[in-house]
Amino acid sequence: MGKRGLRLNIVMCITLIDALFKGGRIVEAASLVEETYHNGWESRGEMGLLEDMSKSGLKPNVITYTTLINRFCKINNASSASAVSREMRKRGCFSNIVTYNALIDGLSNAGRKEEAVALLDEMHQSGLYQDVVTNNTLVYGLCKAHKVKGAFVLCKEMRKRGCYPDLLRIIRS
Repeated sequence: MGKRGLRLNIVMCITLIDALFKGGRIVEAASLVEETYHNGWESRGEMGLLEDMSKSGLKPNVITYTTLINRFCKINNASSASAVSREMRKRGCFSNIVTYNALIDGLSNAGRKEEAVALLDEMHQSGLYQDVVTNNTLVYGLCKAHKVKGAFVLCKEMRKRGCYPDLLRIIRS
């Protein structure tokens, strides 16, 4: 791209990072960014891409962070997803429902059910409330952990709020 005088903007950067993460090619994501900008970007773990984007004047937003969080969760790296979430808050960017859903899913799949459920309190404190995707993820995670009673309690709470679980989606998960 640089040879043709094109500069990577935030939308292009997010799209490229997302595509490479989907393919499990984290190091290549950093290499592509380095090649595009020709300014010595380095891959330094989960925070490297964010640091490099900031240094180059690209301010990561909730979409950038959520994309990284979601990709780390999809490759079963909930620890890195949590680290990106902490960095996101540290930089003054706050999670939306999609961010929380990705984290809850990633933590649930990593067997960190207590942390996933604790995110509900954090969501409520920030003025967000779980949607059907959040609840389905939690119900599935609780069932997978053989905590069926907890799943039934959550379903009962959902119905009280007029939010019904999508059992077909839970079964397919």
